[in-house]
Amino acid sequence: LERYAFMNKTNSILCYIWSVLWYLTAILKFTTGNNNSLGVVYMCLGSIFLCLGSMFAKEAKDNNDDNDKKN
Repeated sequence: LERYAFMNKTNSILCYIWSVLWYLTAILKFTTGNNNSLGVVYMCLGSIFLCLGSMFAKEAKDNNDDNDKKN
């Protein structure tokens, strides 16, 4: 169970990193002015990864709270 919480925490950090990368890519697409629709797609992907990261972080926190209650 502790290993599962560690995996969720790692997944959460990775999703946050991917989210920032997608947002930076979207900003670059918007500032170059070439393909704004692709920038919107990248912003949506960044938002999806941000939501996934928060979901994994919440699961890791819930698992840690459950472990603390058992001990």
